[in-house]
Amino acid sequence: MEHVARTQTDIARRLLRWSLPSIIVGGVGLVLPWPVVQGFALQALIWGGVDAVIATVGAWGARRRRGRYPDEVQEVRDTLRLRRVLVINGWLDLLYLAGGAAITVLFRTDPFLLGNGVGILVQALFLLFFDILHARRLPAQPPAWYSAQP
Repeated sequence: MEHVARTQTDIARRLLRWSLPSIIVGGVGLVLPWPVVQGFALQALIWGGVDAVIATVGAWGARRRRGRYPDEVQEVRDTLRLRRVLVINGWLDLLYLAGGAAITVLFRTDPFLLGNGVGILVQALFLLFFDILHARRLPAQPPAWYSAQP
């Protein structure tokens, strides 16, 4: 159980390291006088806040797993579940990219909405690489001895 808990903690810390600067950039950018920057900042603030919540919940879940009696079957199950979540998130990131691209193209003459679209693109692109990188570090298949039946 320690390995997946450690991995989940590392992922949560990395996500938090992205979210905090996003929140700061968002807060600063919202007070600047340029609508395109304000739109970008709004997305940075929103995505940074959501990422911070996800990172905190992930770290809390990992902390609950630490110290439990070692159970190899549960370790495999949790590892596969974490990988599946990261892969699903990667697919969702592609949808966010498409949405950000659509907003950027459709509203290119509105500076505030253009900034929002670019902000979504930046956040979604980061998360796509983040999720894919972490998913690839986890095994895609269980060990030969593992049986999904209890």
